[in-house]
Amino acid sequence: MLTSAGTAARISPFKPVPAGGATEATQVTVERARKTLCELIELSGLSRREVERRLLETDAGTDLGRLLSGRLELKLRHVLDITRVIEVHPLEFVAMVCGRPRQRSPLLQRVGALFAAVDGGRQAARSEAVADGEALEQLGKRLAAVVRMAEEMLAELRGIAPAAVRSAPGPQAALSATQGNTEEQA
Repeated sequence: MLTSAGTAARISPFKPVPAGGATEATQVTVERARKTLCELIELSGLSRREVERRLLETDAGTDLGRLLSGRLELKLRHVLDITRVIEVHPLEFVAMVCGRPRQRSPLLQRVGALFAAVDGGRQAARSEAVADGEALEQLGKRLAAVVRMAEEMLAELRGIAPAAVRSAPGPQAALSATQGNTEEQA
């Protein structure tokens, strides 16, 4: 835990929230979220009444008019429920409201660094498994081709294959030549 405001400011570019409530930037973002929800509801082709009805069906009912006008505090559960009803992925909604970060957050950078060493070994094992899987798939395809050839040869030996196939170049032709010699000996 950080003990001084100076240390917190040095580690993170994010300012702490004052004890009185949300910062002005947060209030602006919440208002942008309200407006974005209003616009998305309109674009969804559903009326506000229909959105409210669908929210009620899932026990997530709320007064949409008050919520979107700002008279009711917008909470994360509201965002999740409304975006589900209008069929917008919550991450897409957050990206519309907040934008995409230019760089990874400092905390996630540190977490990534912590797990990089552990994950490095796992990643190498995954890469080997993928390579082994691809090699196994190629081997399976080759085996299937060999099985088809063997079945064709067996069919030829039994006299099932037409004469045109027997004279074809490749393994079948070699088999035909051997088969011809056997017939001459008989």
